[in-house]
Amino acid sequence: VHLKDVYTNALLFAVANLPGNVVSGAFMDKVGRKVMLSSSMVCAALCLACFAYYARDPDNQREESGMPVGQVGIVLSACAFQAFSISGWNTIDCMTGELFPTSNRSTGMGICTASGRIGAMVAQFVNGSLAEDPVRLLCVACGSL
Repeated sequence: VHLKDVYTNALLFAVANLPGNVVSGAFMDKVGRKVMLSSSMVCAALCLACFAYYARDPDNQREESGMPVGQVGIVLSACAFQAFSISGWNTIDCMTGELFPTSNRSTGMGICTASGRIGAMVAQFVNGSLAEDPVRLLCVACGSL
């Protein structure tokens, strides 16, 4: 997308988590966990569709300010995806904790957290080995889901 400042981009996407945290905290008990999870995932998927639309030609349709509309669309859809995604992950965290009986809840959550972190480490090795072949990387990622 040719955004120049890496630190500003990282800050922008980190700040985009805040609305998702606020929304999930405010509405999870009011609308229910299943509705919250499904609606946040649907909205995240719509944001990815917008991202794909703008990413097909990020230099299109220049505004008067000089920044292409496609780049603005990419950044906004990525930030919205981040907000909806974090809302979904917060809901999953609550639902996972509620699945275990109270006497085993800490152990169950510890095992889930450790498994997720081990999976994240292994994913970096797989990603690194498949970085030169994005089609194969996408197939492995989709197959693992």
